[in-house]
Amino acid sequence: MTLVRLSAIFALGAMCAPGFVISSYIFSKLTEISPDERRIFPILFSPIVVCLFTSPILFFGIEFAYFGIGLQIIFSFAICVHQKEERLLKELVRKDKRLLLLLLIVGIIAAIFINSLELPLFTDGINHFTYIDSIAHSEISPNTSQPWILSAQFYHYGYHLFIAQAHRLTGLPIGELMLASGVGIMILFSVGMLALALTLTSNYEVALLSATLISLTSLFPSFAQNWGKYPALFSLSLMPLPVCLTVRLFRQGLKSYSKSELGVLILSVLIVIFAHWRSTILYAIAAISVYFYYQTRKKQNCQQALIIISLALLCCGLIELDQLDIPVLNKAWWLLVFIIAFFLLIKKRDGYSSLLLIPLLIFGLSRLASVIPLPQRWLQFSHPIDWPFYRIGLFIPATLFLTICLEEITTHYVVPTSRWGAFLLLLGVSLMLFPWQKRFQPDDQYSLVGSRQMDALHWIQENYTNSNVTFLIPGQVALDYIEVSDSGGWINPLTGLEVEVVPALIDFSDETQRNLLCNTMPMIYIDHMNTQYGFDDANLDLALYRLVYDREPVRIVEPICD
Repeated sequence: MTLVRLSAIFALGAMCAPGFVISSYIFSKLTEISPDERRIFPILFSPIVVCLFTSPILFFGIEFAYFGIGLQIIFSFAICVHQKEERLLKELVRKDKRLLLLLLIVGIIAAIFINSLELPLFTDGINHFTYIDSIAHSEISPNTSQPWILSAQFYHYGYHLFIAQAHRLTGLPIGELMLASGVGIMILFSVGMLALALTLTSNYEVALLSATLISLTSLFPSFAQNWGKYPALFSLSLMPLPVCLTVRLFRQGLKSYSKSELGVLILSVLIVIFAHWRSTILYAIAAISVYFYYQTRKKQNCQQALIIISLALLCCGLIELDQLDIPVLNKAWWLLVFIIAFFLLIKKRDGYSSLLLIPLLIFGLSRLASVIPLPQRWLQFSHPIDWPFYRIGLFIPATLFLTICLEEITTHYVVPTSRWGAFLLLLGVSLMLFPWQKRFQPDDQYSLVGSRQMDALHWIQENYTNSNVTFLIPGQVALDYIEVSDSGGWINPLTGLEVEVVPALIDFSDETQRNLLCNTMPMIYIDHMNTQYGFDDANLDLALYRLVYDREPVRIVEPICD
């Protein structure tokens, strides 16, 4: 781990510190929330506070980053001064050592995952890097009638503004900050899992065990870093807080729900949606599922139908489990959980009261949203929830499902869950089920840039910066655009040079093809790491093309023209 990357991890955490103080103060005033929730919720709310202060960048430009962080520091300092006793500080640092150990393990795993990476993975990483760079290096003129950033094609504002602010404040490279954000996001996910489990069951011990199991044994959401899905990861890592507050809202009713808590809920939902529009769909699904459960749980004439619905969704979950690409041991573990849930459902005698309906409904409706087609004019969005977003969001129903099963077992069979013994036992089980290779190492098929590609990109930057040369890079045809295929996609974001993405159909032995290229005189970037969709120069005719750069696996050639 380089010093720059460690600095990026620290910088992102430090940027959330004032928001954490503000969040802790806000939740300390919400006395109707349990003490355990008041210690957990501020961690989730702190990046939401940061996003609230970064959103004006859309209208005032990146220079607002200094003003925004300054306001947060002033507010947090005023809060600390206002607290005459050291009560607030003690509340901030008084955390469960078991939780701290879990978060430390999750953070180390996430840090190992990014340790060998040069740049964010896959083509989404390129696109988000470009968006962040455009925000971080542009100014809004006072004479501009409309903010330049507001665009119909650009809709994941939250993450991009967050990283752009960090880049502007620290000067650290955007790529390093993006990779470092993965560590913080994974930690947020673990805290979110604990919050979800705690709110639904009010059993901290069971919630911690459930969060431990899901955090360490699941491929998702961590695997989505392979796809460069940082905005989706960021938005979904914030999702547990509004879901928790929604559970509290429907459980106790609007009349007894405090206005302050309702305000926090509304703000949280808006920021989560601001980070990724698909979160609108997932949050609506979670809210509908929770509302449906609390509206029907006491209606005796619905009990049998609800059990049938739950069992049907359980069967759908088994089918989905069979199709998931996860290790066999993990499938066996989840199969055991499904069997336990089946017996818990069919043994209900005194009216339907199992909370299992909530995660099962969230799962079923999310899966449905991932297959319902959108109108053709929205072709680029395909479904209300696309497949990667659905897979990442599975942590919500999975956490709730496992927590409810554990809670009912420990309640009915008096299984001890407190103290370090149970935690260490579950930690050991989690490490046995841990998918070592996929959690520690990025998938090679999504890694476009290694050290040799970085050498080539640095060479281009040193030799062609400020020139008017255009690079031809290969791409594959998607639904409505051409997606870059290899490391050539990083030429423009890193160097600012113009690129043209074309299907990889160039015949390097065809003189007619060479003559066509001579009209524009491009440089042709060839990366041998992608043999399926990259340029194939096996028949390169050195009488037609000149080798400009030749260090495997990268070649750069230009046509020889009269």
